[in-house]
Amino acid sequence: MKFYCISDPESATAFRLLNIHTIEVSNHRQASEAFQTLAAGDDVGVILITDTAALFIQRDILSFTRKNTQPLVLEISSWKGSASKLKKGKK
Repeated sequence: MKFYCISDPESATAFRLLNIHTIEVSNHRQASEAFQTLAAGDDVGVILITDTAALFIQRDILSFTRKNTQPLVLEISSWKGSASKLKKGKK
């Protein structure tokens, strides 16, 4: 089982440096296609998705996770998402 990431372009480099296969998305269509492809993959164990990318397909993620336990879908902070707000002292 492998890790994959669906990421906004600003955050993608960090995941690539960690040697995680990363798909960059900038709109709903790209995010939806990437998610559907990974969700159907046989070798996919974990799908990491940045909060910025997840905004495009929140309903798809929720629907999938309610019906499936694998692959595991984890939403994480993006470069411009929650982490940058904490770094600047915002809540």
